[in-house]
Amino acid sequence: MQCVQIQNIDKNELRELFAEALFDVLKTRFSEYSQTQPPAQTIPDKLLTKKEAAAYLKISLPTLTRYVKLGYVKAVTITGTRSRFRSSDLDKCLRGLRSR
Repeated sequence: MQCVQIQNIDKNELRELFAEALFDVLKTRFSEYSQTQPPAQTIPDKLLTKKEAAAYLKISLPTLTRYVKLGYVKAVTITGTRSRFRSSDLDKCLRGLRSR
């Protein structure tokens, strides 16, 4: 550790020295922390039923069916004929419809 002798220093210079020292310590600790921490896990998409998806998009069920056929919305098929909709896919649909 360095030994610093302080003589004839005004309050602002002392604050600046402490701020620089604190910044260096925090920068080092943050880089160590970010290297040791695993990346944040993504939250899995919630699967919505047709009724829930239509309500989410504020459209009717026939319109949702038409959007699926036109490819505006992607449906996930589960167990045969049942389909669900990912919330992220519905958000993409909303962004796409708003940009038109």
